Amino acid sequence: MPKFPKPWYRKTRGLWCLFRNAANDRELGQSRSSQRRSRHIPDDEPRLVREMIGLAEQYGRYGYRRVTALLNQSGWHVNHK
Repeated sequence: MPKFPKPWYRKTRGLWCLFRNAANDRELGQSRSSQRRSRHIPDDEPRLVREMIGLAEQYGRYGYRRVTALLNQSGWHVNHK
């Protein structure tokens, strides 16, 4: 069996898979939906969106960087994205 130290190689049931595709899934006996991740939405996301919209309405000409700075100043911990 070859050694593949790269993280994109995955050993599943003794088979080496480089790419996820329908043929590999059929060969492994797995459905493609079993490999999907469900989306996680934090509990405070709606409050954060309301706060962002409120700041955008109050300061119409501020860009995303300034709105991010205002959110951080008001106690929200948001990143630059």
